[in-house]
Amino acid sequence: IGMQPQTPTEKKGTLKNRRGGKGERREGEKEERGGGD
Repeated sequence: IGMQPQTPTEKKGTLKNRRGGKGERREGEKEERGGGD
């Protein structure tokens, strides 16, 4: 969560990169967004 308010642009980039790697894993993405980072 600390990365979210830091930089929205970079956060979008990392999120997109992670999404690209775990495109099929929607649950994992939610975990990273909510309690992961």
